[in-house]
Parts: sequence; C-alpha cells; structure tokens
Amino acid sequence: MRCYASSVIVNLCRSPLISFLYERGWRQNFSRSGFPGPDEEFRMAQEYFKPAEGGLLVDVSCGSGLFSRKFAKSGTYSEVVALDFSENMLRQCYDFIKADGTISEENLALVRADVSRLPFASGSVDAVHAGAALHCWPAPSNAVSYHAILL
Repeated sequence: MRCYASSVIVNLCRSPLISFLYERGWRQNFSRSGFPGPDEEFRMAQEYFKPAEGGLLVDVSCGSGLFSRKFAKSGTYSEVVALDFSENMLRQCYDFIKADGTISEENLALVRADVSRLPFASGSVDAVHAGAALHCWPAPSNAVSYHAILL
C-alpha cells in the first residue's frame, strides 16, 4: 500500500520554495512540537555518536544540511555524507556551505539518494543521523532496517 501522505511531503520538500524556506524559518518552528532546538539536538547527537568518532557519518534526509554542516564543522568524523532525495534541498545545503566559508569540503559530500536505497556497502557506515526525517519516508520501518545493515 502506498503512503500518499509521505508522497506529498516528499514532493513538497523537493520544491525550490520549501527548500529555500526550510532553514530560514520552518525548521525553527520545530521547537513548538517538542524538539529541543538545533544546538541541543546536535549536542545530543554528538553524545550518542561518540562510538562513531573518526568514522563515516551519513546524515539521511539532511534537508538543507543544517546538521550535516554541524557534523562536518565539528571535525569529529573522517567523513560526513549529507544525503537527501531532493535536489533543491542539496542545492540549499551547497549554498549554505559556500556562504559559511569555514566548512571544509574535504570531509563533506553531498549525495542524492533514496532513503531505502543508499549507496553504501554493508558495514561501511559508522553512524546514521536522521533528524526530524522519518515522517518523510514512505516506509520508515523498512528504511531503518536497511540502515541497520549499513552499520
């Protein structure tokens, strides 16, 4: 059975307008839904990912790369992959990286891929981050099971 709500969200997030507005206002409103805010979310993720320090971190459904950029800037991981299905979200991520000027592109890659068909071999990923993304996935339990194989 196809999840039409997820399909609508995926198509909405592929929109250039939504991609532009995501980090410029939309994401900030997540705190109204119980999210602690980007800085605290990042701190919590860093604590959780301590065993993956020095390894490969994949930020799945990264959107405009808010957390991908934070992970890359931290220098904690050998490589960070900012992965999203939306070309426009990845374009926004790229624009934010260029505008920042302090993020090294040597350890940050932008990849367009489907969340349930990631381009990594089994056991090749040290950590998978998916902040506020599961609601966008057509089959979250299938994707999470698949991600576990990558770790």
